[in-house]
Amino acid sequence: MIDHENSSALAHNDTRHADNQQGAEVLSPVIVSLGKKKRKAIKRLKRGKGRAMDDVLDVIEQVQMNLGEQAAGKIILPVIVVYRQKERRFRRFF
Repeated sequence: MIDHENSSALAHNDTRHADNQQGAEVLSPVIVSLGKKKRKAIKRLKRGKGRAMDDVLDVIEQVQMNLGEQAAGKIILPVIVVYRQKERRFRRFF
């Protein structure tokens, strides 16, 4: 599901970020799979808060440490994958 209100705001932020960091090269995306998360955790992640965001920042930090000198002056772009738990269907017995 694409959130059109936030996607336009994110696109605006990305262009502003690119202007501030002229000459910075973007590395290939880093895929971060967070598994199943509850709705509240996903909302916090969208706001840049919570444990899930801490996990993403930890992964980015690990990638920077593994790359060492290669990461100098480059932007690491995380792609976050979250699997939301299916809604439970209630069945009525007749």
